[in-house]
Amino acid sequence: MKHLMIALAALGMATSANAQGFEGATFGFQHYSDTENDFTQYQLDASAVYSFGNMVGGQVDIGTWGYDGEGEGYFSYGLHLFYDVTPDTSVGIFFNGDDWDPYYYAFGVEAAGKGGDSFPFDYDVAVGRYIESDGGNYEFSFFTGSVEIPINEIFSFETGLFTSSGDDEDTVLSATGYYHTPFGARVGAGFTRQVDADFTNFALTVDFPIGEGRKFKTRQWVDFFPND
Repeated sequence: MKHLMIALAALGMATSANAQGFEGATFGFQHYSDTENDFTQYQLDASAVYSFGNMVGGQVDIGTWGYDGEGEGYFSYGLHLFYDVTPDTSVGIFFNGDDWDPYYYAFGVEAAGKGGDSFPFDYDVAVGRYIESDGGNYEFSFFTGSVEIPINEIFSFETGLFTSSGDDEDTVLSATGYYHTPFGARVGAGFTRQVDADFTNFALTVDFPIGEGRKFKTRQWVDFFPND
């Protein structure tokens, strides 16, 4: 938790300074509930996006999460380096570290787009690897993707897919409806379905973007396997 507070303070100074090249930030909260097994998980995260010029930029992510009945929480950090192919489309590489015991890392390539003249929806896709840091044998490959479609000016609908192969093989499906509030926050409710593990989560999410918000989704363990 100390690491999270330091990182949040750094993000806050960056967003308040309005430094040249700063594009935006997003602060988010998620809550997942598996009612069948009476198990819950919370998640807090934040991202800041900065442009280096010449259509090149970076995004920094921080996050923490915990599970019902556990006294400790877990910390995560991520870095994305990207190139803006068009004003609406970006491609990049990412690296994420999860503070389990030991650390676990995710890395790969990604692409994201905001609905504009080219297409009427937002999307985010990534392909990568998740590995144990201390030379252990645990690792898997993954694909993750989502599409968010606007329904009108205040409602949108997002559907997502995650699939993995290797030491952790599963498919996770998600669907979320969002209400975009007049003061900028986005409030969502939906579900995730972990197919092979055979359980369903009900999900509540709130995020608050500043400026352009985040460019890419975060790549934490709990983004892949909510409440697991």
